[in-house]
Amino acid sequence: MKKKHRKNKGVTLSTSYPMFKLAKALTQEAENETNTSKSAKWIQVIKGMLSGSIDVGSRTPVKSLPAWATLEVISGGFATGSLLAGGELQPFEIELLNKLNLPKDDNSRIHLNQYYLSEQGIIELQDVLDTGHYEIHVPEEAALLAVAALLKKDNANDARNILDEISPYFDRLRFYPKPALTKSTLSKKNEVFVQSVGQVKKLIDTNKVNNAIIMQKESIQVWIPFYEQMVELLLETVSPSIQSLSDLNNHNLTVFSNIDTLWLNRKDQLLDKYNELKKRHILNKRWTKTSSQFTKLLQILKNFSDDSSYYQKHSKYTIQAITRYLQKHDLIGSKARKLATKQHQLQCSPPEHRYIRKILVERLNTLKSSNGIANISAVTNNTVKTESTDDKVPEGTSIPNYLIKKINRAKIDTIENLVSDNIISSGDMLADLLPQISSDVLSCSFSEQYLKNLYRQTYIAFRKRRSLLLLNFSSQVKFEEIPWLSVLNQYSSINTNSKAAAKSILKEVSELVLFSFPHAIIPNKLLQEFRSLIKQADLDIPLVDEVAADIFMGAFSGKFAQSACIAANVLKESLYEQYYDLDYSHVLTQCSVSRKKQPSHNQAENFSQICSARAKNTDNRWNVAANGMVIEQQQIITTQNLAQLFSLFNWKHEAKEEIKEAIIKIFIWICKKQQLKTNNYHTKLLIIKNIAYAWRQMVFFISQLDEQSQQNIRCNLIEYYSQQPAQFQTLFNPVINRLTDLMSKKTTNESYILIGWTISTHRLSLTG
Repeated sequence: MKKKHRKNKGVTLSTSYPMFKLAKALTQEAENETNTSKSAKWIQVIKGMLSGSIDVGSRTPVKSLPAWATLEVISGGFATGSLLAGGELQPFEIELLNKLNLPKDDNSRIHLNQYYLSEQGIIELQDVLDTGHYEIHVPEEAALLAVAALLKKDNANDARNILDEISPYFDRLRFYPKPALTKSTLSKKNEVFVQSVGQVKKLIDTNKVNNAIIMQKESIQVWIPFYEQMVELLLETVSPSIQSLSDLNNHNLTVFSNIDTLWLNRKDQLLDKYNELKKRHILNKRWTKTSSQFTKLLQILKNFSDDSSYYQKHSKYTIQAITRYLQKHDLIGSKARKLATKQHQLQCSPPEHRYIRKILVERLNTLKSSNGIANISAVTNNTVKTESTDDKVPEGTSIPNYLIKKINRAKIDTIENLVSDNIISSGDMLADLLPQISSDVLSCSFSEQYLKNLYRQTYIAFRKRRSLLLLNFSSQVKFEEIPWLSVLNQYSSINTNSKAAAKSILKEVSELVLFSFPHAIIPNKLLQEFRSLIKQADLDIPLVDEVAADIFMGAFSGKFAQSACIAANVLKESLYEQYYDLDYSHVLTQCSVSRKKQPSHNQAENFSQICSARAKNTDNRWNVAANGMVIEQQQIITTQNLAQLFSLFNWKHEAKEEIKEAIIKIFIWICKKQQLKTNNYHTKLLIIKNIAYAWRQMVFFISQLDEQSQQNIRCNLIEYYSQQPAQFQTLFNPVINRLTDLMSKKTTNESYILIGWTISTHRLSLTG
């Protein structure tokens, strides 16, 4: 992605990256014959950038819209200009228009927004507030509910202010919720689900036929039996007759003996049967190949002529074909042949999965689509008589494991159990689920249940917003910037219980993500959720996002300087400081401020200079790799949030066993990852970067152990390492030797420090 400068405007972006993504999308769509929606969205982005209607890098990229409007955002953080609360009318909106006898035209949303401001509309909104029978999928859909809530509290002034803010967009956006038959459920004991019933239903609700299975069934049930009948018919004409496989060694065998009218009639009936079968069973091309033995024998029967010249022409091949068939499949009617036929039939006995999927969909239809599944066995149990059909799905049929895995994605359970069951498999997945829990914590500051539910649903909807690509130290739109929610905050009060609950959730989830996925840094999306909990808990912890190398501007904000000082206080004179050749005393001198003050521009600039100096990039030209080198030094110095969380929750003393397990887990992950074979250059670079990040986290974890524990871990690492292939050890020796030398308190001669980014050839890329 190219960078250009514009006076007094900071950094802006060219269309190079969107053009690249458009070309990629068009290529994929042409190769796979997929729909063109992805390329159409990139065209929207490019048109908007060229016309000036989209300002990429701004927190308000669509110039005609306020920051709170929920935009469609695609890969890389680019806004298309489309609105998630806009676009085509939803089915529930069309239903409401019909109910109210309102026209379906360009003004439909104006009519519906205005209807909900009528006396009857306000009554309806206040009624659904009380019952909770509504769904909010984007924050805008909560706006008029908030107005109704304010009027319920006789606060007409704030209600009017909200309307002043949103009414200019009545023609484009829906500010009303989707009706629901039942109330949305609150999570219990920090329980969540990965996907809703509706989402899982979409995954399995397909009538797609698996052609491979159909073809297998065609072969086993239709063509193999027909082939046998054809060979059996020809065998009747072999002389002398075949009684055992040894008879096939007789060089005097002849065929087409004893041909009579009855045999000819049966031959014609068999050919008629073939003509009928090929009309209905056409998928498996194996049985239509002209070069196959099956087809050649079939042609011999089709063209059969009861004369000596025909016999002479086809006799030799027919004998050879029959011999090959019997040697492969045994005599027709033999025990071995019957056993093979039975085994073939067993392969066809399980019902087609499309019929099982249909039963699962019927079971899911009895559950609310927006909720998870509390009783998973009720959906995944074997089929019962009332839902089975003997010809398609017999009673007692078990659900295939791959479908059970899909159903389990809607399972309601604690995040610990879902991680343990590998239903949650990454920090990114955890980030998607945490709003289900934190929304309950944040909404508990409201006393009225209808406000709790409104706040909770809106918060979850807000957290589904995709982050924008931002420049010039801009920040993402915050939840409290939504005007109809900031007004509601006057009715909340953060008490001791809500603070404790927020801190408890923060500890539980951060501990879970760090020790379950210790090789990975905490994703930005999860950090957003952590910040909400930190604010609710009334804590002061500067968490830092991972900065994208392709938009990095060469400097860090004051928050990074704060984080560096926390890390310096935690890690001064530690193994971590030694391994990365850090000078945390210098960091403290250049970046520290009193706790009551925010870091100044000078401290932020000092920190940026420290990172740039440590990157040792003498090439002043802008490129992504050079940016990545500076960013990685920031991550090394700050520990990318590890020091902040460890110091807050005292894990050094309270999670010793978890730390040891995490170290071993990371090292095993690194060894396996480095030995993956790939010919893709970009994939290899990504693997190396992730290995370096995982290594950094491992060094940090080791630094949190006492000396004796470090020595024990050192022995464990060396033992596992000794079991690795020699080629891997030759490559990796400089990496591990420096660490193990320092762990044993020896003076190390190894100067190699593992980092992920470089502008030259990386050591770990020297092997395939």
